[in-house]
Amino acid sequence: MTDRESGVQYVWLVRGAGLFGLLDDPARVISGPELTAMRPEARAQALVEQAVIARVTPEQKYEIIQTLQGSFTVGFLGEGINDAPALKLAGVSLVVESAASGANCCSNGRAVPRGMSWR
Repeated sequence: MTDRESGVQYVWLVRGAGLFGLLDDPARVISGPELTAMRPEARAQALVEQAVIARVTPEQKYEIIQTLQGSFTVGFLGEGINDAPALKLAGVSLVVESAASGANCCSNGRAVPRGMSWR
């Protein structure tokens, strides 16, 4: 998906592909195991073409960010200690309000639900 005003392209890293209404084309979803089965060149191309990358390991999150940084500024939203390496690598890193302390240490900011304020 691309934000029409800013031209920002969004790639979603999710645990599952249950993203109802967020995709124009459900075929633009790829899983971690599918990425692993690809050759490196095909994997890099798939990361640019897909809108959702589902069921990825912490190691794959890191590799995905590293690959995308070759062409894009990459932002990452994490919440657990296993997200810390990816959070540290990303150009913009956010954690949810209830994130593990290890994830908080590696982020640039905190994502706060609408209607809530920073403490």
